[in-house]
Amino acid sequence: MAIDFTLTPMQKELQKAANNFCQNILKPIVKPCDAEPDPQKGFALSKEVYMKAYEMGFCFGFIPPEYGGMGAGS
Repeated sequence: MAIDFTLTPMQKELQKAANNFCQNILKPIVKPCDAEPDPQKGFALSKEVYMKAYEMGFCFGFIPPEYGGMGAGS
């Protein structure tokens, strides 16, 4: 039996949102965080990115909907 790797419409929207997040929110902060010699300060620079990821639901995508997640499959 063949495995179908075709994305569902929901998965395609999630993929598009994740790509947009990475290109427009995550990518601009990577170099400044990496350039910061103090790891604690580098992590602090990324706090807004983590907050945005949480707001967009990326932090609990695999959690079942009944527990507040998106119920996304792997």
